[in-house]
Amino acid sequence: MNATSLRRVSGGAAGSSAQPSSESQAGNERGAWLLRLEDGEPLAIARQQVIEYLAGVVSRRVPDCHPHCSRIVLWRNQVLPLLGVGKGAHSHHEHVLIIGYIDATHADTTHRIALSLQQPPVDIGVRDLDQCTPAAEQAQYWRGAIAACFTHQGEAVPILDFNRLGDV
Repeated sequence: MNATSLRRVSGGAAGSSAQPSSESQAGNERGAWLLRLEDGEPLAIARQQVIEYLAGVVSRRVPDCHPHCSRIVLWRNQVLPLLGVGKGAHSHHEHVLIIGYIDATHADTTHRIALSLQQPPVDIGVRDLDQCTPAAEQAQYWRGAIAACFTHQGEAVPILDFNRLGDV
């Protein structure tokens, strides 16, 4: 498994898309980005879901929203929900990942959200043999949004179905 940094864009301005390393994964490994949300929760996403990695992003609070998504960011003239902040009330985020996912009911529609991270994403390979059951706390935290889970360095890491985040 290899660690890679994404190309970074400072200040939340438009910039280059995130690019994983060019090293190939062996066997039946699939490429993924291992993330640790700012509130401490680990999760992984497929490489192709990453649109851009930003540094030094400022967010704005949205009153009366669920704590896991109570802030928004402006990205390329679009307002995006910012996930992963938890109960933190701060407005500066050092590591933000913009991701895209296809709408489950309208295949021609792509949604975008921002994830606030503790550290830059790590490029990893995930094998079928790594599958596991999410920890009870993870299942409760994400409710019905976990699509799958795998073990990485002894820790259960959920993979989210972003179409189900409205259920969280």
